[in-house]
Amino acid sequence: MIFVIAMILLFLGMMFTTMDIFVPAADMATVQLIGVSNLFGFMFLLIGIIVLGVRINQTGISAFLDMPSSGHVITFHQRRGKNPNKKIMRGKLLDLDYIKTKDKLFKDTGGGFRIAGHDCRNTHESIGFDIPDWLPDYFHQVKHVFKTRNHHQFKQMVEQVKKIEKPKLDFDNKWVTQLEEIELLKPIFKDEKRKEEFLKMGYDRIKNLEFLCCDGVTHHGEEVEEFIESATPNDIDTLVKQKYLNDRMKQQNYKEPGTSFNYETLIPIAIGMFIAILGTIVFMSYMGG
Repeated sequence: MIFVIAMILLFLGMMFTTMDIFVPAADMATVQLIGVSNLFGFMFLLIGIIVLGVRINQTGISAFLDMPSSGHVITFHQRRGKNPNKKIMRGKLLDLDYIKTKDKLFKDTGGGFRIAGHDCRNTHESIGFDIPDWLPDYFHQVKHVFKTRNHHQFKQMVEQVKKIEKPKLDFDNKWVTQLEEIELLKPIFKDEKRKEEFLKMGYDRIKNLEFLCCDGVTHHGEEVEEFIESATPNDIDTLVKQKYLNDRMKQQNYKEPGTSFNYETLIPIAIGMFIAILGTIVFMSYMGG
């Protein structure tokens, strides 16, 4: 609605400011009418530009107004909290698969989506890499089925179910007995209904923690673990310090090609020399020299 109002104001402003093209200034009354029309036109244009500019700045959609670039991505950055707001930020792709935004650095995992040709990523304030859409869906399903509450329990689950031996015969329920011995799964086996739904997943899906996610691909526990380990940016601090030191060394020891001497630095020196010479002349004349 605000966008429509801003467009109407801009249209009215252009219409009023161009009235002199269609209405010739034949007499003084017409000249006054054109002047008033131009005044109102400039007011409408100014209000429309302000309204549109303020909303573009508040929403952050100015990043989508630029042309898509292979060296830049747009991040939907989420802050922590119960009702967090997402902020749209323009990021630059660095070497070693990093995304650099304003005062932030993320590991680029290659996931994401496209909007109007722009590469987009989901990022979070407390996570050092961009988050593909399937990862939250996977953890939601794991939490719903296995009742894991944190990443530590998830890692324990992956390690323990990996040890389950494959049944030699279809009616061999030895693997079910092994599941019942896992401490994290005991609450599930105490409830007959949950136990029945859980065992319907079958041996292979339970052993590999396989779930069909929102991207239409089946992901498993080891894949998620490998993804987290490869995406965790342990060397972010080193990268930032190295970039800072390189910039400082460049400023101190190198000069950009084609740069000329800055003659403005001579102005204070010339003023100081002039004052010194003038003071010397006055002092010598006072001394009778």
